[in-house]
Amino acid sequence: WFMRLPVWPQDASALVNNRPLDHIFVPGAGQSKAQAQFNQWQRAVERAKHWAV
Repeated sequence: WFMRLPVWPQDASALVNNRPLDHIFVPGAGQSKAQAQFNQWQRAVERAKHWAV
């Protein structure tokens, strides 16, 4: 289903730039930041599912 979503290049590049691997795997504050960014990404995916019908 993911490949059928509309493509927003600026948003996709922003996600990649805001979620580097070193932030995802750093414990403590870095981990909580990555978790917050992942939660934001998940909400965007949920909205995109509705738009992609």
